[in-house]
Amino acid sequence: MPHFTEAGFTTPAALATAIINKLRAAGLTPRYVNAGAVTDPAGSMTATKATFEVTPDPLVATQPWRVMVDATGTGVMAYAGTATQLTDAGATGGVSATLALSNTISASAISSFWLTVTSRGLAVMVYAPSNQQHPGVLVAQRPVHPGTGAALTTGTAPVFAVTTAASIATNGAPILSVVRESDVLSPSTTGSASAITEGAVGAQTFSDGAYWLVRPANIATNRFVYLEEMDLIQYAHANAFVAGATLPVTLYGEGSARTYQAGAVRAGTLRPLILVAGGGV
Repeated sequence: MPHFTEAGFTTPAALATAIINKLRAAGLTPRYVNAGAVTDPAGSMTATKATFEVTPDPLVATQPWRVMVDATGTGVMAYAGTATQLTDAGATGGVSATLALSNTISASAISSFWLTVTSRGLAVMVYAPSNQQHPGVLVAQRPVHPGTGAALTTGTAPVFAVTTAASIATNGAPILSVVRESDVLSPSTTGSASAITEGAVGAQTFSDGAYWLVRPANIATNRFVYLEEMDLIQYAHANAFVAGATLPVTLYGEGSARTYQAGAVRAGTLRPLILVAGGGV
């Protein structure tokens, strides 16, 4: 499955359109595209708002879920939910993340994005290296077994999400949510990821060159605590790495290392790292 890195965006509309086209290129199925959008001969859409079925998901036929990207007057929003919230008519709802603020995208504050799509979910992060704002993040995926890395596709088969709102403030704390379960179609927010915050603010790097990373795990609904974890994103202390740094990480007994890339942060204690190679990418 693909990973995309694109840069050079000076307006919310251009940023949203680029993300939308990469979601389509990754194999997601459009269910709604804003009125007036057209597709050119090369296959690119001019859409600034679009909803997609996450068709690479192995349970798409029985337990589908969706994502939306929308350029608004205040910036670029992303959503994850089901057809109950993200309808074919273009309704917005579900788990939301502010990927970018309109007052932080300009010719002097050029934005970039990373997008990774796998069969278990996707991760998108938008950042503006010039002003080092907190990046906007939406990661939604079926969680994986902490020992084997196998995606959970049986039982209640949840889809988890972690979001961080783009911000020029000092707080970039992630929020954990459950997008859906097999028998629950309405997302629920489980609160701030205190376990991530507490785990990542302590150790940074060790004398032997090893580094400390924390993955979202132990996510709970009002019925269950799940032992599975998210692996499309990890967190480190903000001072441990610089923006754009790539880290080889071997997980789940895999034969080769994955690559995670560090996002930009303006201040605070957490730096998100997105999976960009290996591990199904």
